[in-house]
Amino acid sequence: MASIKLANFIVAVRGKIAGTVYSQNAGGTFARQYVVPTNPQTDPQTNQRALLASLSAQWKGLTQVQRDAWITTASEFPYQNRVGESKIYTGQQLFVKLNLSLLSMDNTAALVEVPPLKPTFPVMTLAFTTLTNVAGVMTVTVTQTVVIPGDAATTFQIVLYATPGLSTGVERPSETAFRKLGKFAAETSPMVAGTAYQAVLGEAPVGTKVFVRADIVQETNGIRERVGQVFKVVS
Repeated sequence: MASIKLANFIVAVRGKIAGTVYSQNAGGTFARQYVVPTNPQTDPQTNQRALLASLSAQWKGLTQVQRDAWITTASEFPYQNRVGESKIYTGQQLFVKLNLSLLSMDNTAALVEVPPLKPTFPVMTLAFTTLTNVAGVMTVTVTQTVVIPGDAATTFQIVLYATPGLSTGVERPSETAFRKLGKFAAETSPMVAGTAYQAVLGEAPVGTKVFVRADIVQETNGIRERVGQVFKVVS
């Protein structure tokens, strides 16, 4: 892995060019040779790809008026790309993103064909209170506290994700390390997830570090925001 010093007029470099991948970490910008990732064809991966294909097909089935509405609404949902620049989704990208988010939370949910209004999310804090492995039985308890209430008429859900037990030296787990544990009503605190953790990730050895993160999702349309990310060492 080679380190790189950028020119003053270059802010950041991320992504793949030919056979080289450029990225950043705490030490700065680096380059490495691209390695084709393994494709274990897990059930979650297969289901996700099927959903993406289905939603792309359903976008084509919308009327032009509906598609134009999504294109117009997309400007209200800016996001940051990998180098920190503010970007806007296309109408199709926003349609797929929100419906994928909704169906990932509830696979029986009705498709959102009309672009929704963005809600005011509550401001919340996340805390990891209990993380133990006693004789092979995991206890995982996470609390959340509402700091500022959001839209009173909107029903929100908390979707909880966690990593397997990682080395205590890990500070920034990759996105692919997280697995969904389940959803909870936004007012649920504490969120007891030991059984779900063990079903999804198995045991986390004592002394390893587990990261938990939570998203808050408007349950009728899939719009979501990150609540926070915390970690704790298994005792």
